[in-house]
Amino acid sequence: MLPENGFDIARLLTGTEETCAVVVGATLVLVPAPESTLLVALGYRKVSDAAADVPEILRFRPTAIEGMDQAIVDTMRQRRGPESVGGLPPGRSTGQSCRRSRQSVESVNTPDQPSA
Repeated sequence: MLPENGFDIARLLTGTEETCAVVVGATLVLVPAPESTLLVALGYRKVSDAAADVPEILRFRPTAIEGMDQAIVDTMRQRRGPESVGGLPPGRSTGQSCRRSRQSVESVNTPDQPSA
């Protein structure tokens, strides 16, 4: 499990939300705030339908993709009221995608093509 043997501890821990380790220090590289952003919220009948669309969504090079299932939405409605999750599209799962630059926001209708 050593980095010199090709083990990537960061990749292993990504997404575990400190359930596998406790981070006691980190070095950050700050990036400028985007000049424009666009949030796209999509509704799906099933989580598996949302997952199936991920490769297509990635063609648009989003800065992030977030998934929310009905249990999360129901919990928010119960704890913070219906208005806390207003504006979501219909469906049991919601996928969200965010673009960073003005160029990427304006090109939302034309996904990036693979480099040759």
